[in-house]
Amino acid sequence: MSSVFETIKENPKAVLPDQDKIQLADGQVWVPGAYEGTLLRSSFDIKQHVWTNWVCSKKVRLFILEPSDENMKTVEDLAVKYSAISLSDPVISFLSRSRLPEDRILKAGLRLLKESSSREAVKLGIALLGRTHDIDAAKDVETASYCEEFTLYGAVSLKNMLPQDDADEALMRIAQKVSGWGKISLMYELNYEKEDIRAWTVKYGCENDIGLPYLANVCAIKGKMASYMENLEKLDADEFKGICNIFRGLLNAGKDNDGIYEYPEAVKATRLFRELIKKDPAQMSEASDFNDQLPIT
Repeated sequence: MSSVFETIKENPKAVLPDQDKIQLADGQVWVPGAYEGTLLRSSFDIKQHVWTNWVCSKKVRLFILEPSDENMKTVEDLAVKYSAISLSDPVISFLSRSRLPEDRILKAGLRLLKESSSREAVKLGIALLGRTHDIDAAKDVETASYCEEFTLYGAVSLKNMLPQDDADEALMRIAQKVSGWGKISLMYELNYEKEDIRAWTVKYGCENDIGLPYLANVCAIKGKMASYMENLEKLDADEFKGICNIFRGLLNAGKDNDGIYEYPEAVKATRLFRELIKKDPAQMSEASDFNDQLPIT
């Protein structure tokens, strides 16, 4: 069986080699990144028992110190049994107290990332690499992150592995290539202190394949949409489309996402938006499907 990493290198959207081992109910399909994406938005407790975490962490530590095939197989099996989303934080916390040499963690993380045919083990490997600062390893993590099954793990690890400016650039490269659950998770990791990232967020951040409401609020607030519009004379095509996406997402948030009334600058943003589209009859017409649903200004 080929490794997950080699599969991703050839095609980030390819079916992963362990797909046939995933158990799905009749009619269900596997959407990359959806497991973590939906789990983190639910009230389900993803934490394992303390004893389970301790045993698993000890096994990972043993693999780091003694990287045999047998110890790697043990870690892979644990990752599949308990899932990386539940193991990563307790394992990393345990290792941070163990003070293991970074080069050992690097080798173990890279082996899981590049050799394993199990997606859960690859996720755990990426989490381990977040404890290191190797530039070449960061490139491998970025490569894995283009597959949306691993974007969440890659984004968090890259922020730890790289200097801030380099991490910002890596995350923006990924953001422009993902469009599903990976993008939804990554948008919460961007550095919104930077003006160019905020501008990109307003124009392109909300658009995704899962649903506009999942990103509308973070784009409006973190992207500082109202402040962005204050500095415009008119909206170009990308700005108009991006802001419309954000407003549509806010207005149709549903029960699981923050909507227009959780957006603190909703009234200000509405006023600015209406002032700008009044200058373009075509934009006025295109926004008519939601304009009258916006807050009264």
